[in-house]
Amino acid sequence: MSDHDLQAAVLVLLTAGFLALPLAMLGRPTARRFARGERAPWAVSGAGLLTVAGFLLVRCGGEAGPVVADRPAVWLATQAAALTTVIAAGIAACSAPPHSRVPAGTVALTGLVFLPWAMYQRLLLP
Repeated sequence: MSDHDLQAAVLVLLTAGFLALPLAMLGRPTARRFARGERAPWAVSGAGLLTVAGFLLVRCGGEAGPVVADRPAVWLATQAAALTTVIAAGIAACSAPPHSRVPAGTVALTGLVFLPWAMYQRLLLP
């Protein structure tokens, strides 16, 4: 398996993991307020999907646009989304209530896979 194939497999795994929460909650009635600890998994899902989309945009030639501190603004936004994903994954793992409506295991596992990938892609480095 080449590095390109491995990276593609990780991107598919991350996308599926980040989409698992919204797809699992589609058929369920939603309340206006979330119970304590149930917002973080949604933040992981949203920020993770933004990170993957931003990463693909930059890697596929989307570096055109404003430049801040010698970096494309899209890349800086992707780095901010990656940092948000990691922080929210930590919060989700530590504060998930035992009988949560949110499948916290999937979110925690996706966050665990996301961290080394984001480090490898230099998303969490200045």
